Amino acid sequence: MKNLRTVISLLILIALTAGISKATKFVSVLPVDNQILALHFQDGMVVYNWDDTLSGSCNGWDYYHTENWHLCPDKDQYVPFGEPLNAIYAQQPGSYLIISEDDPNYGAGGKSPVKVHRKSKVWEASHSARMPAMHHWIYLELPHPLKRGKMYFLEIDERTNSGIQLKVFNYDEFTMESPSIKISNIGYEAGAVQKTADVYLWMGDGG
Repeated sequence: MKNLRTVISLLILIALTAGISKATKFVSVLPVDNQILALHFQDGMVVYNWDDTLSGSCNGWDYYHTENWHLCPDKDQYVPFGEPLNAIYAQQPGSYLIISEDDPNYGAGGKSPVKVHRKSKVWEASHSARMPAMHHWIYLELPHPLKRGKMYFLEIDERTNSGIQLKVFNYDEFTMESPSIKISNIGYEAGAVQKTADVYLWMGDGG
């Protein structure tokens, strides 16, 4: 047990001091259920020119009507966070390792997921170079269900360009958000007898 704590401490230290520069942005890790994890990555973002008070050629919204709009200095700009997510490595089960001091199903040696699925979407796009800001969701099907109240360490191979090599989380299905649960965007009546939600998720090439 002491050796496991030492290994975990070293892993955390390495992750905090080394890091991965010029990589995609790690957004979150969320449980789809107790045996599937969803990792969210963002390659970049678009900085918009929202100043619609400007007028004339190449200013504000009027650049849409300018023949050489692509030369306008105030057009929307795509800003990458670094190298995009490497989809080849990101979809390999061997690129991930789940370790747990509390859960003997994973233990100090850790276990890799049995399957990995990917969903990628164009989230927004700039008019400058027509560059899309891609978001990626990687779904890890785990060999054993996660246990409530247990701490887990997720190691990620740096070749994925994931922007992170170690993520620590405590699993609790009652307090963690799940992307598979869709609730009302406008809320519910306080006195409603039933407050319903839909449960579904498209996992890209995982169905």
